[in-house]
Amino acid sequence: MIVDALAADIGRDVAVDDRQIRWLVHSPHTEPPDAARMRSILTRRISEEALEWAFSFGIEEAEGPVRLPANPEIGAEARVCLPLRTRGVLLGFMFIVDPDGTLDGAPLAQAEAAAGEAAQVLYRERRLRELERERERWLLTHLLGDEDAEEAAQALTDEGFLEPGRVAVLAIRADEDPARFEVAVGAALDRLRRLVPARCGLELRRSDHGAFVVVLDDATSPRELAERLLELAGAEGAEARVGIGGAEPLVAAPRSYRQARDAVAIAQRVAGFGRVAAWDDLGVYRTLVRFPDDLDDDALHPGLVELLRDGAHEQLVETLEAYLDRAGDAKATAEALSLHRATLYYRLQRIEEITGARLKVGDDRLALHLGLRLARLTR
Repeated sequence: MIVDALAADIGRDVAVDDRQIRWLVHSPHTEPPDAARMRSILTRRISEEALEWAFSFGIEEAEGPVRLPANPEIGAEARVCLPLRTRGVLLGFMFIVDPDGTLDGAPLAQAEAAAGEAAQVLYRERRLRELERERERWLLTHLLGDEDAEEAAQALTDEGFLEPGRVAVLAIRADEDPARFEVAVGAALDRLRRLVPARCGLELRRSDHGAFVVVLDDATSPRELAERLLELAGAEGAEARVGIGGAEPLVAAPRSYRQARDAVAIAQRVAGFGRVAAWDDLGVYRTLVRFPDDLDDDALHPGLVELLRDGAHEQLVETLEAYLDRAGDAKATAEALSLHRATLYYRLQRIEEITGARLKVGDDRLALHLGLRLARLTR
């Protein structure tokens, strides 16, 4: 109403944009809008050239009206820009088309008054959004914290934050110092949220990781979202890994959240999983990751410890793991490692000599296989 009333009174086209000059609202156009404004209306964004041109006149720092001359290269007529600022906070801009440069005196004063009213409206809307986000974060924290999950799940759906249905949780953790990349990971989560349908995704930032709760449907692939999240984090300068929890009812989201955190821990410790690890694909690591944290060398087969300690035995360790992964199938192991069968048998003999284990004995194979998995997990 503020924009329409002002446009009618001063007889000019008026538009309000956000801080990045993305269109929020505009008055009815008495004349066809210039190319720059038409592009903004249709795409809800402004070109990089137009953005750089507008900011080059110091509109972000200005306290009053700023005149922008016509720019034929981007299809922009001359206009007056009034920064929308209140309580020291820049909230956006009001642009008034002024091709003949005659907007002055009482009409300009009226425009400044209207800009002040628009700034107050934007400020109230911003505060409402902030309060809504605080409520959302509070509910999501309680949902994932488990203790109040049932009440939080009900409130999230009742208050329109999430659609009801089954969910999966993604956990993202930076490879390097998490505090250093906290902003980058947070930005990636924000951008991912914009890519999913409304009320189908919420994000939560923790001190050392981020979580994303996504409502599942037939078209939603948690792995594709995880890959996209990695791309977004990389674009923000953060190399990271993502864990995917299992699908659960919203009230059981804490279970998926724990699974996602365990999965990303496995991805960081076991190179074979790459940058995305799904709980459903972890195999025996689902059991091992929940083992007590105080495991040490005493918990492993002593012969395996001897094999692992000597870096010269790395080739033997690789051979042993491949052999055990294939249930003792010598032919399949030789093919996987591109070895002659005789070479494989020689290596297996050396492994038995060093470890004292007998690879034909089930208990010894189990102890070595489990020990290798634990060694990978605990590095």
